[in-house]
Amino acid sequence: MGKIKLRIAIFISIFGILLAVESLPLFAQGFEKNIQFSKGITHAVMKGKLTAWGLPEYYVFNGSEGQKIEVKVSSKQYSPVFTIYLPGFNMAGTLQGHTLEGHPLGAFTYGAYPDESRKRSGKWKGRLTQSGTYLIEVNRPSMIHEDMRYQLDIRLK
Repeated sequence: MGKIKLRIAIFISIFGILLAVESLPLFAQGFEKNIQFSKGITHAVMKGKLTAWGLPEYYVFNGSEGQKIEVKVSSKQYSPVFTIYLPGFNMAGTLQGHTLEGHPLGAFTYGAYPDESRKRSGKWKGRLTQSGTYLIEVNRPSMIHEDMRYQLDIRLK
């Protein structure tokens, strides 16, 4: 009987460890990509790949209130969609999924269906309304379930 109780205790311990690891926050995994603008540099180009059934990709950058911003996301396949979130966004989740809460500054959703995506790129221009850390979420159009490579161009002035 002692060996059975020991095996059960080991099983429960391992199961508890696996549950704890599974519920680690995504930010602890460092999944967001940081865009840093060196002094005098106002343009950055990032390349990425969205997987067929995977999560969106995220980029963070620091900006100042009043700065002009232009964001363009392009792909040879379909037009990616993107959202720019104001400072103060909140992201939480686990390896199984995530939630993103925040207020959008701007978004581009054209090309959500294959017959609309002739341009294969989207652009948004505006001004930053606050100083702080902004987040850009890049995703596949909702009706597309295949891998998609893209390029993100961001300009700050």
